[in-house]
Amino acid sequence: MNLPTLFLQRLEKQLGKDHISHFLKSMQQPPIESIYIHKPIQPQLQSSLLDRVPWHTHGYYVNPSSIHNHHPYHLAGAFHFQEASSMAVVPMLDVQPSDVVLDMNASSGYKSIDIASRLGSQGFLIANDMDGRKAQTLMLNIERIGLSQAIVTQHDPHHLPKLFPNFFDKILVDAPGSQEGTFRQNPNSVDAWSIDFIQTNATRQGRLLEDAVSLLKPGGRIVYSTNTFAPEESELLIENFLQKHPDFKIMNHDSYAYFDSKSTRGVGVKLWSHLVKGEGYFIVALQHIAEKSKPIKFTHRMKNPMPPAWKQFAEENLINSNIQPNFVLDERMFQIPISYQFHSALHTLRAGVYFGEIQKNIYYPSHHLAHYLQPQDVKQSLDLSIQDPRLMHYLRGEEIDADVEKGWILITVNGLSLGWGKASQGRIKNHYPKGLRLTNTQK
Repeated sequence: MNLPTLFLQRLEKQLGKDHISHFLKSMQQPPIESIYIHKPIQPQLQSSLLDRVPWHTHGYYVNPSSIHNHHPYHLAGAFHFQEASSMAVVPMLDVQPSDVVLDMNASSGYKSIDIASRLGSQGFLIANDMDGRKAQTLMLNIERIGLSQAIVTQHDPHHLPKLFPNFFDKILVDAPGSQEGTFRQNPNSVDAWSIDFIQTNATRQGRLLEDAVSLLKPGGRIVYSTNTFAPEESELLIENFLQKHPDFKIMNHDSYAYFDSKSTRGVGVKLWSHLVKGEGYFIVALQHIAEKSKPIKFTHRMKNPMPPAWKQFAEENLINSNIQPNFVLDERMFQIPISYQFHSALHTLRAGVYFGEIQKNIYYPSHHLAHYLQPQDVKQSLDLSIQDPRLMHYLRGEEIDADVEKGWILITVNGLSLGWGKASQGRIKNHYPKGLRLTNTQK
């Protein structure tokens, strides 16, 4: 990899001559694979795990040759692939169960998933990305994990302050940057590097921070992060921000012990590929100095009466009577964490849990609901082991045999929910989504 001379000269000013050779050596190494584990570690997954990511309780380094994104446990939402350094961001946000949180540039949503996993029934997350393709991926990832407290939106972040002035307890600004920290992971990004590119990004990042100030409640917290080392996009940007906003202060975190704050002069931390097992990042937590405002109280409102078709499905298939939608729109049912009026102004792709829809007076449960449910919530489930050949047949969209009663059945792998099937006469008709089905070449 040929790194620009000017890039290396700038890096030497930050790190010193002694570190440059170690940094360059790290750039010749392959990227380090890691995963975020959501559910109890399955025995078959244990052999793929190496060390734990020290700054995150759910992060593990893995052997990349033994695990892949079409592994049944991945499809069941037991884990997702996430770069280790990026796992350091959300813990600095200090999310509390009742917080109202915004992920301003959520991209594929791995940090959003971390945030939503920390929320209780009284809190919620708006996970936003203005790029339609990224927002769709974000929605599918949140669905696969079975999260309930997230609202996925596709909106220009600069328009959000008009909708939600001083609204959020916590805001994540994971800002797109000049990608200096990802050169090892994505060598093609080196070609786009220039001082002009850095300045363009810094201008955009500063505007995003100003938007975040307008969106934040008194006494709230902003975490700013970006995948670059450039001072204009990191410590210098934050120093300018603090000069404009003296009512904010930098908050340290326990994980700072793993990272470099010397090169930033204490203005946040940088993660360098020769000092940590991960890629490059800059992170800082900014606390607003003010008395916290009182929590906003939201009411769950049923827009339309509960359809009889849902009631019939629940009576026939569910054990847990607390699982039910609270919002109906055009024959589609949702369990939303807030009233529909709140997010009606947004281009909303997914609000809470999508339960399914009614077609010709018949209710069809959604894939999201399957991942939201546990086997103990339903009257009938079929648990398949990793070795069971029916598992791959199911994931490819094929019918499978099973001695079960007629009706809807939750298909699981070692207790982890995968999707729906509908049983009749010893056969299970496949309801695994067509767009997610594996091909014959995937194992």
